Amino acid sequence: MDWYREFLKSCPLMVLYLDEAGVIQDISKEMLNKLNFAEDEVIGKKPHDFCTAESREKIFKEYIPNIRKFSELNGAEVHLVDQDGKIVPLISHVRLVRRDDLNAYRTFIFFFDKQFEHLDYFRNLYRSSPAMLFTLDQNFLITDISKRWADKMNQDSSYFIGKRITDFILEESILSDLIKDKSKDISLDNAPICFKKHDGSLMEALISAYSEKRENSKTLFYFAVKDVTEQNKLTRQLKDTLEENERLKEELQKERDYLREEVRVSLNFGDIVGESASLKKMLSRIEAVAKTSASVLVEGESGTGKELIARVLHQLSDRSNGPLVKVNCAAIPTELFESEFFGHVKGSFTGAYKDRIGKYELADGGTLFLDEIAEIPIELQSKLLRVLQEGEFDRIGDNQTRKSNVRIVAATNKDIEGLISKGLFREDLYYRLGVFPINVPALRERGGDVIQLANHFLVITCKEFGRPLLSLDSASIELIESYTWPGNIRELKNVIERGVILSSGDKLRLDLAMSDLKMSDQKSIVAEEAFRTKELRPEILSEEEVQEFLKDNLEKALIQTNWRVSGPRGAAKLLGVRPTTLHDRIKKYQLNKT
Repeated sequence: MDWYREFLKSCPLMVLYLDEAGVIQDISKEMLNKLNFAEDEVIGKKPHDFCTAESREKIFKEYIPNIRKFSELNGAEVHLVDQDGKIVPLISHVRLVRRDDLNAYRTFIFFFDKQFEHLDYFRNLYRSSPAMLFTLDQNFLITDISKRWADKMNQDSSYFIGKRITDFILEESILSDLIKDKSKDISLDNAPICFKKHDGSLMEALISAYSEKRENSKTLFYFAVKDVTEQNKLTRQLKDTLEENERLKEELQKERDYLREEVRVSLNFGDIVGESASLKKMLSRIEAVAKTSASVLVEGESGTGKELIARVLHQLSDRSNGPLVKVNCAAIPTELFESEFFGHVKGSFTGAYKDRIGKYELADGGTLFLDEIAEIPIELQSKLLRVLQEGEFDRIGDNQTRKSNVRIVAATNKDIEGLISKGLFREDLYYRLGVFPINVPALRERGGDVIQLANHFLVITCKEFGRPLLSLDSASIELIESYTWPGNIRELKNVIERGVILSSGDKLRLDLAMSDLKMSDQKSIVAEEAFRTKELRPEILSEEEVQEFLKDNLEKALIQTNWRVSGPRGAAKLLGVRPTTLHDRIKKYQLNKT
């Protein structure tokens, strides 16, 4: 590593190199010169040891949580104190470099003078921004633009520099009026404008802008652009359609059903949808315990959303700015359990090639979510119990006892008390984890919530799949209500997604999506019949419409039978025609399996 140390020492930048505990291991010569310290006065200490009290508070409350979350931090202002007690304001960039696994990492901190940062870093950030931005000088010439805006205008960035903005806008725009008035004080907020692109097409947009007087008495104008071309196009199409005929009264009714707001409980619990009594009872318990430090045991069947409950508990707690660390207890091999939870030091056992921080330490200041807690082997439960009781732990092979301020949320779909009676789960650990148990009701116990959830998933799925919004009609609702949903919310979401995939028109085909599910009673038969008997076409069709209907009906039959033509499960049987006839029709309509 001599070459690395020599590089860092001679680096013309101010750099600190930290280990996973945040202790300074190396420092560049430029940094030492800036603070006027000797190297041995810095090595072994932590960066905040050289900060003002205000910067130290910001580091712990704001910077460290962001670094843990994003593995980096850009443009953070810190005030260091040099050897003479003088405050040195700097801009810092932090990069968390993870090693071979996710838990072993090193940290590099780069410091820059604020003036250099303004001239270089923020200019690069401006140009690479995903937003559409441009800057004009006092003569309304373009001085700087973001690549995103240049791409939208179908030209390279260099093409625009030095050109007058009026070359790219329509004369009747609000910006051209301001320029004609030679305004030196522009302030716009989402003002409409139309840009002329390089290919001759137009980009409808909204612009926001403000002007800034510089020290040299010159004025700069900063603009942010939002492309609303497609949005305006859709708005005009909708307006034309609304004026077209009276049938849109029915379409507007359907639109209202499509887009009706998800019914959420009055307590406003994030992504939790529903208003049933059982759900409200659970949410009242969440509200009661969320801001305490008590351990919570979330119990419920598979697929009921126990992980979502853990996230809500974390978000509503005073630890919401800290990390939420999840551990799937069922996925950890027995021999790696202690290392996974509490970490180890290099050389403590075969394969321990480097120090590793455990999940318990990573969750310091936040919440540790122990999913499938019942899967922890009985012989390892005592180690977890000790940490929960004392708040202290030891990394494997380390003599140093460490502390971590962690709130525990555990979850299980097993009968813990039954496991205790069989000697498979420690009773004292159960009581330590279950200080405040929360039972997540199964979907079959939530009454009308199932329809609200179905609507919720339908809107989300259509957006994700790029499909027009589909509707839940009465037949679909009957199918949903007739099924007991043993897979709970997870199964409902999967069925809605399957229905969207199988729907070729504007109707949600839950009859196809749920064809392989066992319905609970005769209501399923009634619901399925509704799909077949409901009138979907006018009384009289033209010959072209008849042929299109026959082709569409044939294709749906083939999709439903997975393109099997003959046999008891074939499309010919479903349509009531001979297989040879069906082959002729497939050829006639040029249908192919995609």
